[in-house]
Amino acid sequence: FAGQVALDCRDPASRKLQVFCSLVNQSCTILRKTADVDLRCHVLYAFLLDRFKGTVACTVSDIATSVQENRELLPQDSDRLIPLLSSLSDKGLLLLVKGEESYGDWWIILQKQALLGVINGTIFAPEDFRQHKDLSKSTGVVPFFKLREEFPNYNPNMITEFLIHLEFCFKIEDPKTLALLKDEGTNAEDTSPNASNEYYFFPALVSVENPSHMWEQNDGMCCKIGWLYQCSRHDQFLSTQFLHVLILRLAFAFALQLDPGDCREDSLSLRRKCSVWKHGIGWLNWVPIETVVEVGLQCQSIIVMMRCPNGKEAECVQLRSEVIQKVLEAKDEHCKAVKMSESFIHPTDVNYPFTHDNTDNVRCYSLSGIARMIARRAVNVLDQRGRNPVPVQDLLLFDPYTTDTSPELLRELFSEKHSMGEIVRSQVLETLNSESEICTCVHYAHHVK
Repeated sequence: FAGQVALDCRDPASRKLQVFCSLVNQSCTILRKTADVDLRCHVLYAFLLDRFKGTVACTVSDIATSVQENRELLPQDSDRLIPLLSSLSDKGLLLLVKGEESYGDWWIILQKQALLGVINGTIFAPEDFRQHKDLSKSTGVVPFFKLREEFPNYNPNMITEFLIHLEFCFKIEDPKTLALLKDEGTNAEDTSPNASNEYYFFPALVSVENPSHMWEQNDGMCCKIGWLYQCSRHDQFLSTQFLHVLILRLAFAFALQLDPGDCREDSLSLRRKCSVWKHGIGWLNWVPIETVVEVGLQCQSIIVMMRCPNGKEAECVQLRSEVIQKVLEAKDEHCKAVKMSESFIHPTDVNYPFTHDNTDNVRCYSLSGIARMIARRAVNVLDQRGRNPVPVQDLLLFDPYTTDTSPELLRELFSEKHSMGEIVRSQVLETLNSESEICTCVHYAHHVK
């Protein structure tokens, strides 16, 4: 057909059609080359259907051993079988799941649909199903031994590798999160080496939407704090890994543990007295102080909101410092290149749900601006637009003028040379730690400790 078109090259339409046909011809040629399958792949696939009929999954070493025993004209070692199995996996005939460093430990899923049916019916069963697990208010963290208990007929390592391959979960490897999890109760019958130290986070096990009971009307919670941490540049974003790490650290560092009887024994995931949703976490402690930490839907801001009764301001300020420190540490570890700015929010604007993507109507007071006002011993501080004065004490929930923090020390802490990641000189920290009362730059010092 392209040859017939080429007979009249003077016609512009004919020339365009000729180019089009040529491109189609090249594409078809490339497609045929990539679609070609080694004859040994056909033989290997037929061998698997025959020798592993009814088997859901097996390892590459199992296949190599079977080939050796049956003296088939196929590669008899794992290293040489991998390219053929990888080609069959690319065609969708089976699923090759990478395991440990040794090729022999890699898994071959021969019946994907059957295994998916078992997993969906166990982990993700709807509430009206008999197999449904008690996952309400779940943290989404599932220990390894729980997965082993739920799938007694399958190799637990195969199950976890299969779930990770399909991105249903990921293994928690953050050292600080694991340090918080090590004190969690484990199954007394769990005796396998290191099994209790393996945890997996399932995003699908946490709520998609924020709970309706968050930040309900409560006249007793009259003292409110709002801290906003947002990207300075519109083309920078916080990562999903940062979000997951932050939520897990906050859940197991601050939320209260459940009392015996509060959780059903067949609950699959570890639970705390908190609510976790796809981009935030909220909890209430014994003081009581209610805390909400949420990442904006555009992943460009973080809001920390807290409220407490009168007389509990000191405990609230201390908890605020600890929570902000967790946020700063996680951001510095996982999104170090992202430039952020800090500000406090006018108490009357601290409401939930908070509109992260539109802060035009929210009165924000930059942290550096607050420090300057304190250094000048001004009673009020202005917002970022130079309006809406508010007493510093109302904004911070304590009186910064009860300290003798010098203007020189504040200028030292808030100077450009002490951006996040830099080290504050030891004598500066010693001077700061020698203050008798809390000052407004305490939580900023956590940037650089």
